[in-house]
Amino acid sequence: MTIVVTGATGHLGRLTIESVLAKGVSAADIVAAGRNTAALAELATLGVRTARIDFGDPDSLREAFTDADTVLLISGNEPGRGVQQHQNAIQAAKEAGVVHLVYTSVTKATTTPGILAAEHKATEEIIAASGLPPTILRNGVTRRTTWPPSSRPGPPA
Repeated sequence: MTIVVTGATGHLGRLTIESVLAKGVSAADIVAAGRNTAALAELATLGVRTARIDFGDPDSLREAFTDADTVLLISGNEPGRGVQQHQNAIQAAKEAGVVHLVYTSVTKATTTPGILAAEHKATEEIIAASGLPPTILRNGVTRRTTWPPSSRPGPPA
């Protein structure tokens, strides 16, 4: 079973890889995929395979997703470009024969106004139309989950 984690060079991606490893998944079954080659090299020290991807480069996505069973599509961080980038990843996953797509959406993506929610809603619709079996994670966004660890506020008083 191979799991590809996109956005692996970001905060959530790295935490995901560390968590999956801690749960006992073999490092050989994990592909850390992202844009930052220095961060990918650091992740490789954990024993995971790495792949340099760009959501704007469908060939890089197809190559990274080849032989993957599951792809965790951590949503992109470029508002206004997300839908196309996510569509590229979803199409690449389908073409690569991925059997399970996990997507990090946002709470109330289908009913909340605003560009970010609209992009997540559109991405969820693309996933539904793709025929790929999905899991949609509707994460709440808070300072505690998005701030770098060194700048997070302490526990509530």
